[in-house]
Amino acid sequence: MKVCVIDASIAVKWLVKEEYSAEALQLLYGEATLIAPELIFAETANALWKMQRRRELDVERMEKAVNTLRFSPVYFPVSMQELSTSASRIAAELDHAVYDCYYLALAVRSKCTLITADKRLLNKARDAVGLSVSIVHLSEAVTVFGQGSDASNMIHEPMATPFASDVNLGQSRFVMGEKSFAVSEVIN
Repeated sequence: MKVCVIDASIAVKWLVKEEYSAEALQLLYGEATLIAPELIFAETANALWKMQRRRELDVERMEKAVNTLRFSPVYFPVSMQELSTSASRIAAELDHAVYDCYYLALAVRSKCTLITADKRLLNKARDAVGLSVSIVHLSEAVTVFGQGSDASNMIHEPMATPFASDVNLGQSRFVMGEKSFAVSEVIN
């Protein structure tokens, strides 16, 4: 089974419709096992809060999106405490924010690819000398990871839809493992 690290730029695209949301949903519903540092919750919530400040989301939708993320099929195999030294070293080497480097540190430690929509992080990591990590932009990830699902249909599935359109939240569902949840069950 393929394993990849995802960052908050991917999670946000599950929850609100943006450029590359379809690709993010293909990754979410694909075959790869998704891992991340737990920082993904704080970073995603912060991005949603910024959208709320710009009046792109109301407070209720922001809260529902943050709550929905809790039920996403993302695993957290290594604590942030264990990644902190490596993330700090990478940040110093790249001259880039430490919080982004936690994702890189996890990818290095797990020997797997980091998928991001953050072009600045992508460019810094790709240009780094001696950083042994595979990093791809979300637009390339579906090809790299062989996700064959039809993204145009997925945009109407949960995670993105309730917060990207005016869909009735009580009718949306998502699947985690063998369990299926109505968004209304998760949000309440």
